[in-house]
Amino acid sequence: MRQPSCEAGVTFGVLRLRTLGEIMHPACKISLFSWNGKYLVKFEQGLCEQTYKFEHLEIDEPRLREIVVGPLVTEAVRQFETMQAARIGSLD
Repeated sequence: MRQPSCEAGVTFGVLRLRTLGEIMHPACKISLFSWNGKYLVKFEQGLCEQTYKFEHLEIDEPRLREIVVGPLVTEAVRQFETMQAARIGSLD
């Protein structure tokens, strides 16, 4: 059965994943989503990705965007170095 979808997001049953946007960053792709009472912040770099979740009740979207471009992206980029090394090391 085909799930209905639209430009703003994708429907999963009665829950809706809304794309809030992307934040430009030179080291990684950053996407923001809202789903099931949570904000999802997805960082992607090469073949690795990280997703962080925040409850809607603990933070609003403007503050989330501040955190994402500040301390969270700095830590995510550091974590990517570890992830890439682990991925490559696992191939040996």
